[in-house]
Amino acid sequence: MAGSSSPVGTPAQPPSSPPAGAPYVPSGATGSPAPFRSRVSSPILWMAVLAVVVVIVVAVTLAFTGVIPLHGSASPSGTQTFSGSRATAQSAADGASGGPWSLLLVVGIATQSAYSGSASNLTEVAGSVTGSQCTFSGASGTPAPLQAPGVGNVSQGLAGAWVYMYTNSSGSVLLVSVISGSATVLGTISGAGCNLGSSGLATIPSSGIIDSTTATADAGAAGGWAFLAAHPQANATLLLIGGYSVLGTSIGATWAVEYLTCALSGAGPVSAPAFLAILSATNGGVIQSQATTVTCPSTSGNPPLSSSLALGTPAEAASGTSHWYNFTIEGASSGITWAETTLSIQSGGQTLATPSAVAKVISLTGQTLATYTFSSNTWSGLGVGTISSAEVLSLESPSELSGDTLVVEAAGSYAGTLPVNIP
Repeated sequence: MAGSSSPVGTPAQPPSSPPAGAPYVPSGATGSPAPFRSRVSSPILWMAVLAVVVVIVVAVTLAFTGVIPLHGSASPSGTQTFSGSRATAQSAADGASGGPWSLLLVVGIATQSAYSGSASNLTEVAGSVTGSQCTFSGASGTPAPLQAPGVGNVSQGLAGAWVYMYTNSSGSVLLVSVISGSATVLGTISGAGCNLGSSGLATIPSSGIIDSTTATADAGAAGGWAFLAAHPQANATLLLIGGYSVLGTSIGATWAVEYLTCALSGAGPVSAPAFLAILSATNGGVIQSQATTVTCPSTSGNPPLSSSLALGTPAEAASGTSHWYNFTIEGASSGITWAETTLSIQSGGQTLATPSAVAKVISLTGQTLATYTFSSNTWSGLGVGTISSAEVLSLESPSELSGDTLVVEAAGSYAGTLPVNIP
C-alpha cells in the first residue's frame, strides 16, 4: 500500500496519535490496495468460501453488541493492536491445560466508550462456523467478564479487548482475552460438532500477517473512512482467520473489518447501517467491501439463550392419537432454569394453536420433574429448577408435528430464542 502519512492521500498506516472526536478521514484519499491473490480456481466456489467468512464476521459483530457501556472515561488508554497483543495471548494459552494450543481465530472489539460484556456470547461464533450448538464453560467454573476501555477513534486498528480462540488435538476450543496488556484464560467451548479445527478453518501463521492498523487503513481506503465520517458513532469489530477451505477450495489468511451502528444498550434501532471489508491478511488487498444494513440484536445485555442451552433433535413415538417427541439436553450452563423459558410450536414462522399439547421434564429414572402447559404458557412442578443434561424434555401432542419447530424463548436473565426442528 503506497502513500503518505500526511492527511492527504492514502496513509501507509493510521496516525500514531489519532485526533479526538471524529474518525480520521483523509481528504481526497486516493489509491487502491494491491490485488488479492486468491488460490481459488472457481469463482462460484470462491464466493461460497467468502460467504462463510461473511457469516463469521457478522456473527462476531452481533455477539459483541450485547455489551454494556460503563460509566466513566472513554480514554483509549490500554488499547492494543493485534501484533501488540498476540504474544501475551499465546503465553497464556501455553500455560493452559490441554495444550499445545493452535491459534485459529482472533476477534478485536473497538467501542466509543468503556464496556462490560461476556465471553459466553462467542459460542454464537463457534456455532456459525460449525453449524452446531456449542456450550461455554468458564475457567474454574466462573466466566471471566470482559471489561475493556473505549477506543474513541475506531478507525485506527486498536481494540479495547482482543479475544483469541485456539484449538487442540482433541478439538476443544480455548478462549483467551487480552485487555490493557493483561491476558486472561476465559474458558472453553465444547459440544457435539463444535470442533473449529475440523470446520475448515486453517491455523493463523506465526509470521507474515499484516497488523490490524494496516488492515483498517486498507478498509478505510475501500470505503470505511467515508462510512465513519457519515456514522461517527459506529463501533468496530476486527476479525482474523488463518484461512478457510471447503470442497477442496480455499482462501488464505483473511482480515474482516466491520463498522456497526447498532446500539450497545438501551433503546436502539431494529436495523442499522454497517460497513464490511474483507481483506487479504498477507498483503492487505481488498477482496470485498460494502456498506449495508443489518438487523440489530436485543440490547438487553442478557446472555443469549442459545449460548446457555442446547437441545438434541427429537426422537418420535406414537400410540393411538398421541405423539411424543423427546428432546435430550445436550448442554446447559450458567445455572439456567426451566422457569426462565417459555415454549411454543411454530410452522412456517407462525405459532400454532396447541392447547392440548403438554411438555414434561423427565429425569433419567422416569420421574416427572416439571410440566409446561401451552394453553397458559406456564411451568409447574417442584422440579422447575436448574436445567440438567440428566433430563429429557418430552413433548406430547394429539397431532403429528413432523416438519414443525419447537421454539424455546428466553425469559428472566436470558435473551433470544432456541429453535429446534422436528424431523
